[in-house]
Amino acid sequence: WGHHPTPTDATLLSELPEICQSIQATVLMRKSPEQRQKWRRLRDLAVTTFINVIGGDKKLVDLTTDDVDKLRDHWKNRILAREVEIDTANKNIGQIAAMFREVKDEKRLKLDDVFARSRIKGGEKKKRVAFNIQYVQDILLADGTMDGLNDEARAIFYVVAETGMRPSEVAGLTSDTILLN
Repeated sequence: WGHHPTPTDATLLSELPEICQSIQATVLMRKSPEQRQKWRRLRDLAVTTFINVIGGDKKLVDLTTDDVDKLRDHWKNRILAREVEIDTANKNIGQIAAMFREVKDEKRLKLDDVFARSRIKGGEKKKRVAFNIQYVQDILLADGTMDGLNDEARAIFYVVAETGMRPSEVAGLTSDTILLN
């Protein structure tokens, strides 16, 4: 018979990043300071954009699908003006939607999911194109190419080349995350 508060909660949009940061503290502690900073910056940007588009900070309980439609229209217009890619717009909308749902679930708020079907259609997940083998052998692995790099940077390069990991992922590895067996 858990206690389920009614949606009279006064949580504001502007508070979402801070609340989500505390909800996700255990996940974020595994990230580097730079990754945590980026995590927060992206969420702050998404909230600021949403607040600007709807004309001010609002309580979560007062959000409507009209507010979300305004955000979608804002991003659609920027896409049509060729200012941003569809995937960029969807990431921004997705940040807000995820924070809204996370706080809604954490605080057990009985709110309608105003972000349902808020994604903009037409985006695509682009696969990274692999380097041509000849280029790797003749240019990247040529004698002297790595001479200007320190040992750590050189090691990161080789791990990226071997595994396809991102450089930031390799640089963030710790001995307890590498399982050689």
